[in-house]
Amino acid sequence: MRIAAYCRVSTGNDGQLDSLKNQKDFFIRYATENNHELIAIYADEGISGTSLRKRNEFKKMMYDASNKQFDSVVVKDISRFSRNTVDFLQAIRELKSYGINTVFVNSNMESFGESEFILTVFSALAQEESINISKRVKFGKRISTEKGCVPHSIFGYERIDNYTLKIEPKEAEIVRKIFSLYVDEGLGCRRISAELNKSGCYTKTHGEWNPKGVLRILKNPIYCGEYVNGKYEVVDCISKKTVRLPPDRNVHHQRNEWAIVSRELFQKAQSILWKNGNRFAPNANFVQTEYGMKHTFSTLIKCAECGRSYTRKSYKGRSERVYWKCPTNDQLTSEKCGNRTVVVEAELLKIIATTIYSLIGKTEDFSKEIANSIISLSKKEIDHKKAKGYIEELKGKRVKIIDLYTAGIIDIDELTERIRSIDSDIASAEAINSNFSSQRASFELLCEKAASKLNSLFITGEMKNHEMRKIVKTISVNAEGEVKVYLA
Repeated sequence: MRIAAYCRVSTGNDGQLDSLKNQKDFFIRYATENNHELIAIYADEGISGTSLRKRNEFKKMMYDASNKQFDSVVVKDISRFSRNTVDFLQAIRELKSYGINTVFVNSNMESFGESEFILTVFSALAQEESINISKRVKFGKRISTEKGCVPHSIFGYERIDNYTLKIEPKEAEIVRKIFSLYVDEGLGCRRISAELNKSGCYTKTHGEWNPKGVLRILKNPIYCGEYVNGKYEVVDCISKKTVRLPPDRNVHHQRNEWAIVSRELFQKAQSILWKNGNRFAPNANFVQTEYGMKHTFSTLIKCAECGRSYTRKSYKGRSERVYWKCPTNDQLTSEKCGNRTVVVEAELLKIIATTIYSLIGKTEDFSKEIANSIISLSKKEIDHKKAKGYIEELKGKRVKIIDLYTAGIIDIDELTERIRSIDSDIASAEAINSNFSSQRASFELLCEKAASKLNSLFITGEMKNHEMRKIVKTISVNAEGEVKVYLA
């Protein structure tokens, strides 16, 4: 008889693999002793018996059975065939439909010779054994979780033992770079992954970064010194269904020595992630986010129709043309937002410059106006002395004192004392006046530079997002093409 053998081990450790070799040797002897022709041995390594989903060798065996490549399947024990009663019965029935018998050597049963009820009972016992094993494994994992068992591999750290990690300096620098790019520079996960790949930074497995990997780094509190364990649990060992446990069932371990970034920086990242995650919530009135601050007008231009921030686009022909569009209209067309107005960045800079200059006049006059305003504040300190008039008054007193001495009304000692006092007051007043003039010249120069800088920024378009925010609060654009600039 042509027979095929099926064997399986549920883990990939050396002891189990040795068991797999023993099972194969057993089937070779079995075929020889019973004068059978052993067509093939199908062996799944490190695969659970509760599901057929990942059992590629089992699937191959069923496919070969459908092509009648053997007459019987030999299995050492029912638990090796399947620990799932439903899968067990379906496979037995399918093999029967092909005219193929299934023999279970240890229990001395076969699908052609036994009733389906008996086979079902034995299969149910195998399934129950699997459930009990799962309970013991779950209990062991819970104990390890409470002790703070760490994963075998986590970016930014070296695993010393089951409960100890050590910061890996090079990987830690990449973690800090990710948080800095996200929080300080406003880059998204996709842009960050591209930046990391461009700069030659690799993942733990020496692969390239992707947005999901960056997001995992940003969300993991271990990087600020708080290790959270026990976040997931297998609720059904048969279907392998895993659920995320509520936060109150997670186990938190404060490990400050593992902190790579500050808690403040980590919390800032979580705040941005939360805001970005709620932008597209069902029926949400698109909320303001801190997602983008890289470009001059990031999150500053608002669609008056749907409330979302305009996104930056660029077209490179003979020269680059930068413009901004409503993302709702751009991605979802007019079904969600009918605002098709496009704002060209160069033209928008001119609009803002015109708006500001219409309020402050020419930049030269603006400089003098600022200087005069500041000086008027400084002048309050010396106005009460009336510096110039006070100096002239003191000089007059000095002349009169000399006249009194000449007339013999006062002696030389009194003359000397009064002159010394008057000269001291004159010197103080002149120093204040000199400082006042120096301040005026300094303020005028400073304001001229500020106006020149402002002019240059608007002409070249080199203004950073945080600089623009000091000038502009928001820019509203409606479907009719009207652009309104609201200054900060």
